Amino acid sequence: MLEPHNSVLGDALRSYGGNTPVVIIDRTVDSHHGAKIRDYFRSQEIAPHYLVRDLDESKKGLTAVEELAAALDALPIRRRTDPLVAIGGGVLLDVVGFLASIYRRGMPYIRIPTTLVGLIDAGIGVKTGVNAGRHKNRLGTYWAPDRAFLPPEFLPTLDTRHIRNGVAEIIKLAIVRDRELFALLEGTITENGCAGFVSHPQLESVCVAAVSGMLEELAPNLWEHDLRRPVDFGHTFSPALELGAEDMLHGESVACDMALCAAFSYNRELLSWEEFERIVRTLRQSGLPTVHQYFTEPVIASSLAEAIRHRNGMQHIPVPHSIGQAVFIEDSTVTEWIAARDLCLKEESNR
Repeated sequence: MLEPHNSVLGDALRSYGGNTPVVIIDRTVDSHHGAKIRDYFRSQEIAPHYLVRDLDESKKGLTAVEELAAALDALPIRRRTDPLVAIGGGVLLDVVGFLASIYRRGMPYIRIPTTLVGLIDAGIGVKTGVNAGRHKNRLGTYWAPDRAFLPPEFLPTLDTRHIRNGVAEIIKLAIVRDRELFALLEGTITENGCAGFVSHPQLESVCVAAVSGMLEELAPNLWEHDLRRPVDFGHTFSPALELGAEDMLHGESVACDMALCAAFSYNRELLSWEEFERIVRTLRQSGLPTVHQYFTEPVIASSLAEAIRHRNGMQHIPVPHSIGQAVFIEDSTVTEWIAARDLCLKEESNR
């Protein structure tokens, strides 16, 4: 995407009628790709303002938004002709998207995800958000980017842990809607975990299937009028784990939630033991955790209560009925979820 002869991004920016977009770049991305990004814009005769920021989950709050808003105030930009261009991972995309939705009551922005989780999850859709009061994405908006570019060229500079972080979201999608994608992942991952994932010959096939599947899930329900969302699989108990436990990435927390839901489904006799083991095995072979000590009874109980509030009084918890198909649970109890956690602990101890 950043080759000088590729004018797609340049043409998109010229279509606004200005020449000084605000490019907000993740600091790590800038250290690896900053020179190439700047060379690209020079080749396109575009003169951006650059804001380089170090954002992670611990900094994903209103303070970051206010600091960026102050930086925009100091620039001679116009509201409609100088869009924001977010280049980074999911946290940066969420923060910049939220800023775009509220700065001067809304301005255009473009997403360019640079992580695997951004490529197949955070870079798609219309949701923005920041954390508040120890709640993940408690403050947010629906604000569609004008464009989202999904280039794979940033992936080779990711470390293995952040590759796993994205693989978790692909596994999530495969479990609830795409049995063939799950089988493709099994073949891709079992060879050497996630270490060679970005250089695997099936990488493009996996990413295309994941992005297409996510778009098919989101498009009919973009504004979440229907709160029964299969893509919420792995996102009932994981928010508390991600914010409460030390050093847990989003995908790692989602992986623990997925294993918990698979164990629940097996205990309810909705999922066979064979498929439960396939799910757990694939998570483990990816290098992802399947259970965490933070999943205490109080945390599980409060997460269930929070999910019910968030889903307008209903549980709407997607669990696998088989690999490639999900059902929604509306009548689960904390006792059942504790039993599911204990099954995950037992499986972990038997490794």
